[in-house]
Amino acid sequence: MAVFVRLLRIAMLFFNVYDSYKILKLPPPSAQNKGRPSLRAMSQRKRDMKGCLAVWIVWSCFITYERFAESIVSLFIPFYDEFKSLAMLFMIMTRARGAEPIYLHIIRPFLKPYTSTIDQLLDFAHVVGDIIFGLAALPFIYVIHWWQRRFGTERENLDTETESGPSSPIPNGNGQPSISNGNASEKPAKSKSLRPSKSSLQPTTKPHSSNLTNKKLSNQVWLLV
Repeated sequence: MAVFVRLLRIAMLFFNVYDSYKILKLPPPSAQNKGRPSLRAMSQRKRDMKGCLAVWIVWSCFITYERFAESIVSLFIPFYDEFKSLAMLFMIMTRARGAEPIYLHIIRPFLKPYTSTIDQLLDFAHVVGDIIFGLAALPFIYVIHWWQRRFGTERENLDTETESGPSSPIPNGNGQPSISNGNASEKPAKSKSLRPSKSSLQPTTKPHSSNLTNKKLSNQVWLLV
């Protein structure tokens, strides 16, 4: 009988996982809703999700009961394995239709008066967990900083050496390689401009033009006399 109970437990877990997979998948698109799932399919999906969540809640409560209380309860109930097998068959056959009444009439009324206390305990547990996680992460943070200081500077030095190293010779116009000092900051000398200067473009005065003007003036003076 124990083997049969284990097989039923595996079958129940398989159906829970498979139903969750089918429910989480989006419904097929509808031509009437412009290629999107219809409103009816989406509302049905929401109802199925509620039922699937109820099944998982009942399943988790059942596993918790098996872990902590079953060994004591089974001592006082005859044919306990047979009744347990019947209960599991009922859950497998009914699925959400059997899990929702169990959640609404048994689990929910039992947990409702203690919701505020449970929320406070969970918040406190989260704070304690964050503190423990932060304290546990401190050694790793120091190790990371030491690693960056130890090996990060060497890597930066290697990068700077490779950047400032001697560059390959660049051939000149004559076909001979030019020698570079390896300093990237030095700029090549500017080539002389081939455009003529403004002074060269200005016309030069002829020296014999002044002699001609002097001769004309002397002739005019001679005629007047």
